[in-house]
Amino acid sequence: MATSSDDDDIAVDESFDEDWDTFITRPADNPHSSKNSYLRIAIVIAKVLSYILFFHAVLGSAIGSKMALIILASNTMHHGNDTAMHDGNTTVRLCTNLTCMNGSALTTTVSPSVNNVLQETTNDAGKAERAKYMLMLMGTILVPEVMTVLRNIVRIMFSKMKGPSWGVLWKVCLIEALSTSGVCLFVLRVLPRSNFIFSLLLMNGVCFVPAILKIHTTIVRKDLKSGRREIMLFLDVMSWLMQTSALCLVPAQPFGYSGPTWEVTLSLFLISFRWWETYSGADIVFPFFFEVPLYKLKVGLSEVRCKTYIYAGIINIVIIALVTFLILASSDDITLNNIFEPVKLEWDEDNYFVQISLLFFVQLVTSSTCFFFSRLSCMTCIHRVGFALPLCLATPATLAMFIIDCQWSNVFRFNSLNIWKCDVNLKQSWREIIIGIALWWLSQLWISSHIWFRSSQRFAQTNKLFVRPMYCGGLVEQCLMLNRKSKDENEARTGSNVTKIVTDVVATPVNSVIYLCATMWHETEEEMVQILKSICRMDLDQASQTGVPDTQRDNYRCETHILFDDAMDLRDDGKLVVNDFVRQLCQLVPTAANAVRDRDDQVTILDPTLTPTPYGGQLVWRMPGGHKMVAHLKDKMRIRHRKRWSQVMYMYHLLGWSLKQQWTSRINAETDPSVKLRLETLYKLRCDNTYILALDGDVDFQPSAVQLLVDLMRRNPQVGAACGRIHPIGSGPLIWYQMFEYAIGHWFQKTAEHVLGCVLCSPGCFSLFRATAIMDDNVMHKYTTKPTEAKHFVQYDQGEDRWLCTLMLQQGWRVEYSAASDAFTYAPEGFKEFFNQRRRWGPSTMANVMDLLLDGRRTAKVNSSISYIYIIYQMAMMISSVLGPATVCMMIAGALTYAFKWDNVTAMAVSIAPPIGFIILCFIVKPDTQINVAAIMSAMYSCVMMAVVVGIAGQITVEGPLSPVALFTFLMCGLFLIAAVIHPQEFWNIACGALYLLCVPSGYLLLIIYSLCNMNIVSWGTREVKKKGGTKKAAGGPQPKTAKERFMQLFKGGEDDDSGYLCGCGNLFK
Repeated sequence: MATSSDDDDIAVDESFDEDWDTFITRPADNPHSSKNSYLRIAIVIAKVLSYILFFHAVLGSAIGSKMALIILASNTMHHGNDTAMHDGNTTVRLCTNLTCMNGSALTTTVSPSVNNVLQETTNDAGKAERAKYMLMLMGTILVPEVMTVLRNIVRIMFSKMKGPSWGVLWKVCLIEALSTSGVCLFVLRVLPRSNFIFSLLLMNGVCFVPAILKIHTTIVRKDLKSGRREIMLFLDVMSWLMQTSALCLVPAQPFGYSGPTWEVTLSLFLISFRWWETYSGADIVFPFFFEVPLYKLKVGLSEVRCKTYIYAGIINIVIIALVTFLILASSDDITLNNIFEPVKLEWDEDNYFVQISLLFFVQLVTSSTCFFFSRLSCMTCIHRVGFALPLCLATPATLAMFIIDCQWSNVFRFNSLNIWKCDVNLKQSWREIIIGIALWWLSQLWISSHIWFRSSQRFAQTNKLFVRPMYCGGLVEQCLMLNRKSKDENEARTGSNVTKIVTDVVATPVNSVIYLCATMWHETEEEMVQILKSICRMDLDQASQTGVPDTQRDNYRCETHILFDDAMDLRDDGKLVVNDFVRQLCQLVPTAANAVRDRDDQVTILDPTLTPTPYGGQLVWRMPGGHKMVAHLKDKMRIRHRKRWSQVMYMYHLLGWSLKQQWTSRINAETDPSVKLRLETLYKLRCDNTYILALDGDVDFQPSAVQLLVDLMRRNPQVGAACGRIHPIGSGPLIWYQMFEYAIGHWFQKTAEHVLGCVLCSPGCFSLFRATAIMDDNVMHKYTTKPTEAKHFVQYDQGEDRWLCTLMLQQGWRVEYSAASDAFTYAPEGFKEFFNQRRRWGPSTMANVMDLLLDGRRTAKVNSSISYIYIIYQMAMMISSVLGPATVCMMIAGALTYAFKWDNVTAMAVSIAPPIGFIILCFIVKPDTQINVAAIMSAMYSCVMMAVVVGIAGQITVEGPLSPVALFTFLMCGLFLIAAVIHPQEFWNIACGALYLLCVPSGYLLLIIYSLCNMNIVSWGTREVKKKGGTKKAAGGPQPKTAKERFMQLFKGGEDDDSGYLCGCGNLFK
């Protein structure tokens, strides 16, 4: 080992590498975290199947939505069950569905009086049906608007959102009103009067305004080369001219449109305003100082979109209802009274009203499905196959299906359903089809061409993917394509030089910097190997970035810092030397580095460089992949030990000095304002993209798990911390208990907190923290507070990770959870170690939650992710935790009543007697004795829980499967089973639920009593190692010999190393 100083305060008297030994020992991979070959093959197959599924789901649902809408619209003008048509004085043609349009009908001869009555009755029935079809068409437009309003209302209930200014509100509402009026006019007036060819092709002519804005964006862009700019501008202008032809509608009549031309022109023009925000890359400035501030409106709307679209959605709903009312009121055929007339609702093959009504639900389901899978495709970065390609093929595919069914009616059997009849002469329509495809469809593809090249972050939020939060019911395909955010939306800004400088810096890609910070103390060899292998995997992954562009993967630079508590031993000669745990770490680094490599890719790890430091010492390794690993050896005589102070140490070193102080001094030394502004922006970007990965000394993880946490950070800049799914590993019954406990905790509690508000605790064993959040006011500085009161010892030192998250939440940051980011850590296998661990966790959890609840009003104001409803939810969870012991006692009393036929008073007295006795015992005996008694009582309670299970089963048998007890039992079991099914890799954790059920009294009664009665103990409680030379008790005097003396010793004050704070009256209040 190389030494950079001759200082003799730290000595290492042996070598850690034997050059003559060419053989190695490869530690076995963790079977829980390593992926076998079958799992890798399954993942590849799942990816291929997902491509196929997404493509067909989006294409099929888009086709279904368009076909259902067109068929439904055609029936509003021509359909009626058994509609009678008068033909002469005595002949009546009875038309079934649309058969009269093709000349086929049933002809019968009746008297004139019967003919008149029959004609009047059947026409009224047909009008009533067509009026309800009109309401269904209105529903296709109305349902997405209602869903938008409800979605935003739910969001503001669980998050704090800004409200819009009057200037933004009235402008957005005006644009929304115009576009919604155009959609209503198009769906309710144009589509019913068009044949299917004209309807399909005309849906592609709604890009008039986007085409103009795209031309303007191309003109003002500064990053385009001269040749490329002219080509793009030419294509933009040609696309605008093609879209203008749809408004002019020169070939209107040959296409089969029977209504007035102005309806088509007005509806298409108004609809095109719907996507102004997607293509407004800069404000439009005209001569004579006339300006259209679209981009300013876009920026202002982005911050208040949620509440703005509540108001706009309500206005849209009113407009849809009003336009429908006006159309019905002005119709000569259908009146408002026809809406309330009854229709036949029984299902039979002759009742076509029910069959066509199903199209309404088909249209709603297929539209929602198309939007869902399109959004999911963009979130998972398969947008080319799962989003762009199927949507571009939707129009020709739908047209082909209609044409095929017209030509060969037995292929899709639309005609056989009697809900649609082909009324187009295909031999005379090829010219119109070619013109419509060439003009409108191709121009729409060019205008929306950004959907092919727009790359997004993995699992990006919907507002990062789409401009509007929901689809448009009448134009699903066009809405998704034109609503997709453009890649160039931030590249064409205008304004001052300050804005341009900031924009240029923001547009520059910034790679992430990840500091892997692990805290170690007394880890075993197996535990050390586990985390060292994880670090070496990160080193390999970082090395694999060489030559890979940023567009293909998210590159990062990582660095490891290991904080070793109590790393020094004092020799007899008075010199400090590293202890056995540090020596063990140095020996295991080469072993772990080669364990993650192939046999043909073994490497030699150089000895670390040892440097004495004011806090102890420092070991530095240079890993083969360029990774730097530093072990900080802390001497507890020079610096505070324990985990929180180790975290303070590396946060201040990496963020306070290496990041903040270095950048601040550089910025302050700069005199040029533009350069200074650029440096300040770069500093903010560097802070936002610098992360600390907090680790325990025994955690096992993959680089992909870290990348998933980084994805959460990148998708939302307000996320200050992110945690993954923690899996306990080990062996024994307690591990089985914790496997089920961790599973349901992550399946239900973490997920509920993530959805309803944000996660309250990001565990310190595997969590990613954003540098900006840690360096924020009232976070890092307050985290260094020394405990001076009793509650400080519980809140600050017993649950440091939860307290850090509480500080972030109170400062306005969000904490999120990723179920796909797996990490494995060793859990306590012994009863004593388990109880001591939970003795720290329980009170600290309650202390931090109470701190958050007492400060709930202020936190809800500053944190947009925490609402008053979420505060009430956490209050209910706190109350349920407090009532947990009483609930267990009542459950046991009920079991005793059923099993032994005792009365309620006796059963309740017997159920509460053991807990009361255990409480008294906890005040007068030592902690070790308390744990031993708790272990014995846990075994006894397990037998009682068996009686509880038998009692519940007997009660269900007596009262039946529909009794409250049976329904509650089935519901709980069903919830656990469903959660296990949707987590297939963790499915067998549910088998440990039987053991968990037997240990409910131990975990929710005895453990809580033990934790509350021993809050004065502030030692860690796990990985305790006896010091050399024996304990203080052995050197303090004679030990008790007789049984009586040993018994009386339980009630006397004793001394334990680092056992906590004692205060009077022997051990009574210990």
